[in-house]
Amino acid sequence: MDDDKKTEIYIDLWKGENPIKTNKLMLYLIAQPVLALGASIQNEGQVSCYFFSILGILFSIWWFFCIGRTVGYQKLWKLKISQIAGEEFFPSEQEKKDHLPWYGRVNSSVILLLPVIAGALIWLIVLVYVYGNNG
Repeated sequence: MDDDKKTEIYIDLWKGENPIKTNKLMLYLIAQPVLALGASIQNEGQVSCYFFSILGILFSIWWFFCIGRTVGYQKLWKLKISQIAGEEFFPSEQEKKDHLPWYGRVNSSVILLLPVIAGALIWLIVLVYVYGNNG
């Protein structure tokens, strides 16, 4: 297979990861209020809140790895494209600095993974709070 065909394949793979990671993050963000609603329902004392808090923590950890895997593959495809192209195929850090506002230069890994980490921490705080108040 020639380099042009390989580059085209890797570009398609790289582009394909964008909607996947966006959809994963949106589903995670949509699921959080559903879990919060479940945690707020008083069922058998605080059992419901414990259950949903633990579920929220586990869900956040799972989602972290799920989104992280997609980001990792996108970085892999980007590396392969740059290796085959023999030059910087994507904008350099200097080009990003020169042409993008500060918020446009934030790494996509941070944008995608920070809400998931924050979600896990919030669920942990809820679990500790509920346990502390109800022993």
